[in-house]
Amino acid sequence: MRTTLTKQKNFLLSLAVMAAIVFSACSEEKQETARSMEQIRNEDGVPVKVEKPVKKEFVKSMTFYAQLSGIRQTPVMGMVNDKIAKINAKVGDFVKEDQVVIEFPTDNPALQFDQAKAALDIAEKTYNRMKALLEAGETSQQNFDQAETQYLVNKRNYEQLNQLLNVESPISGTVVEMKHKVGDIVGQGKPLFTVAQLGQMKAKIWASEEEAAFIKNGMSSFILIDKDTLRGRVSEVTLTMDKDKRAFGVEILFPNPSRMLKSGVMTDIYINTYTNPETFVLKRHLINKDEKGKFVYVDLKGNAVKQYVKTGQESGVEIEITDGLDGSEMIITQGQALVEEGKKISVVE
Repeated sequence: MRTTLTKQKNFLLSLAVMAAIVFSACSEEKQETARSMEQIRNEDGVPVKVEKPVKKEFVKSMTFYAQLSGIRQTPVMGMVNDKIAKINAKVGDFVKEDQVVIEFPTDNPALQFDQAKAALDIAEKTYNRMKALLEAGETSQQNFDQAETQYLVNKRNYEQLNQLLNVESPISGTVVEMKHKVGDIVGQGKPLFTVAQLGQMKAKIWASEEEAAFIKNGMSSFILIDKDTLRGRVSEVTLTMDKDKRAFGVEILFPNPSRMLKSGVMTDIYINTYTNPETFVLKRHLINKDEKGKFVYVDLKGNAVKQYVKTGQESGVEIEITDGLDGSEMIITQGQALVEEGKKISVVE
């Protein structure tokens, strides 16, 4: 019995010794692996990727959110309280200036249109008769003047009522909005339709005092529509601040020959406040700084070296480089966090 227990104890002891040996070997292997990685970096160099700087256009933009409208866009209001009798155009139709777009009934008792038409007819006949009599010397100038005055008064009265009932387009353009349909009852002063000239579009933005200081007439602007860039220019910057908005109004015009831009659409408007047509541009994360100034790491004969640069304007993640590069440098673009001045590097594809 004792012999059996002794054998079991010896067996367990042997297993424990073997486990300790295996664990020790694994630990030594891991340490050797860690040392090997450090040795690889020291002997073969830190793996990095490099890239030559290329000159390109650098643009700094401000972004605003605004609504587009036609270069001329006029809403038309109703001037009578009545039911719409007829609509002569729909959204998208081109209408000419003074073309009747909406008609109201002529039998509105409050307007007495038919009476005005009858009074005009009588006054016109009297005017024509008195004119003939005056030319024949059979009536006085005073009688003719009275007839002419009455005719002009009745004519003006009729024309005013006619304009109220037969609503015309104030400009030649495209109907971009129709508020009602036939049979709708419209109140006085309520919007009826809107006509716009869409060959050129405009956007009105509001810039803070700080922003307005950088915006000038003639500056280029653009809108991104899907994959298309539609360009325009700043046409007006107000010189006084709007008291309610506490901002300066800026108007931007965009050519729209293909009618790609739609009236009423809200979109981002970009104004290019600074442009350098050809300069070196680097990503922000590539530029470091020490007590001597700003620098990038470059590959110099297999070693990382600081190349000091001067920077200009910034736009998003891009920074303009104004001095310090000539285009021959191989800038470290990946792996720079592991390098330092004079450290050996290994360029990988």
